[in-house]
Amino acid sequence: MREREGQYHDPDGWIVASVQDKPIGFAIAIREGCDGLIAGAGVIPQFRRQGIGTFLSLKALGRLKERGFRQAFLGVDL
Repeated sequence: MREREGQYHDPDGWIVASVQDKPIGFAIAIREGCDGLIAGAGVIPQFRRQGIGTFLSLKALGRLKERGFRQAFLGVDL
């Protein structure tokens, strides 16, 4: 996978869950203006409903808190 610069180019903001070195889920925690943003998160279907998404979201919020953000948003596409 190649790194690219852009809105989500913040290697410290990417959190990846893996099983046997294969990625199964991710969360992206970035700065959006003065606030933190969970810009995306997901878990592959066969690993859903096991708390992995919750774990990743909480890790992302923790990462934002470590960076000093007191408020965070979740980006959702419908």
